[in-house]
Amino acid sequence: MTAIGLRLEQLSDDVSWFACATELRLHLVLVEDDAREAALRLTLRGARIHERPVPYLLFVEPFAGEEAGWTERLQALEVSYTTVRDELQKRGATIAEPPATREVHSPYVSFGARLAQWVAATAPAADGAVAILAPDQLETPERFREELTALVTADRLSAVRWVVVLPDAGPAAPLMAQLGAAALTSDCVVPPAESAAEIELMMTNASAAGPGAAPHALAGMAWPAQPPPPRRIAGRPVPAPEVDPKDTARLAIRTSLLQAAVATRAGKGLDAVRALRDAYDASVAAELVDERCAIHLMLAGTVAGLGEGKRAIAELERAVAEALALDRPMAAAQAAQAKAALQAVAKDMPAAVASYAEAVAAAKKAGEAAKLMLIDMLRASGQICIEARMEQQGVACWREAIALAEEQPPGEAGTAVDAARALAQLCRKRGLIDHAVSLEAQADRLAAPPTPGAEAN
Repeated sequence: MTAIGLRLEQLSDDVSWFACATELRLHLVLVEDDAREAALRLTLRGARIHERPVPYLLFVEPFAGEEAGWTERLQALEVSYTTVRDELQKRGATIAEPPATREVHSPYVSFGARLAQWVAATAPAADGAVAILAPDQLETPERFREELTALVTADRLSAVRWVVVLPDAGPAAPLMAQLGAAALTSDCVVPPAESAAEIELMMTNASAAGPGAAPHALAGMAWPAQPPPPRRIAGRPVPAPEVDPKDTARLAIRTSLLQAAVATRAGKGLDAVRALRDAYDASVAAELVDERCAIHLMLAGTVAGLGEGKRAIAELERAVAEALALDRPMAAAQAAQAKAALQAVAKDMPAAVASYAEAVAAAKKAGEAAKLMLIDMLRASGQICIEARMEQQGVACWREAIALAEEQPPGEAGTAVDAARALAQLCRKRGLIDHAVSLEAQADRLAAPPTPGAEAN
């Protein structure tokens, strides 16, 4: 089993223990982005272990901005408890929605107050709740620490237990020390040395795999390195299948990508670039178009990671042109968006605006498959235009993103919700209160999850 697999297996055991050991107040799950979704799925399985219903409430909203996402969490809380109430009522319980409080609090206090109200309202049929805070962005760790501590230690939330999912323990460390034996930690972060050793082993295994070997062996997994001997029918050998030259090229590319990963982990950026160049050249020689576009984007990202912003932008310009020439508009859109981001970081706002326009045009060319990508690019393009003091163009981008989102199925508006709220905020600054209220209502509607059974109607 892989290093991350072993850690996720331990997390599964810890989730079961946390569900049973009600004296535990907080479960801290440390996990990197690439294993985050798997960790969240395992954490949510804890709801199945309790004898009586215990709502597991997941909040993934970014901890960023003036309100640190608490308004969005409050909205998600209402949606979650609507579902919880419906499920409990199916079991014969009568649950009345608690009246909304009229007191004015700071955002996180309002969240805690409403959570306490819902826990009290469902108390006859449910045993408290487990709130899972898993922000996908943590802008202000110190504020997160303070507000998390206030919520976990609040007397009125004593029936709520907490799971916090973070990439490192820093923001939660003081609270974990304060709770002592009432806290549990699951560390799913693989140390760089262990990860590098695992990748090197995979690279060795992949290099040993011969042509015609099973896909598992070609990927470097524990598998026979050579294909099985030819089968025989009535004493006659069955001809072995021909080896596709493209499969051989893919094997070489895979090895180069593994080498790049090892070099990156070791902080050897130039070696990573060389390995990616080898992979790119192999994809060109074998006419592997999709691999060629993807590797070109990876190469530019690695160059940017070395602090060579100008060279990365030049590489991305070539990647955009190449993808368009190869009729891969989605890859072109991704490369143009990455170029715009680097230009924005370099404070070259006119160039960033132009690159986002390029990305939007490519995404439109990609058609329906790129609809969510297009919405996000329009949202980001609008933001860049506003920052570049090109308000008219920015508003036009946001409005187009919102209009496209209205055509999407319920719950699939993407980042158009952010565009609607940003536009509403701009309207408030301009004194257009009616427009702002309308846009805020539209954002809430776009953010709402699909109604159960709506697809059947």
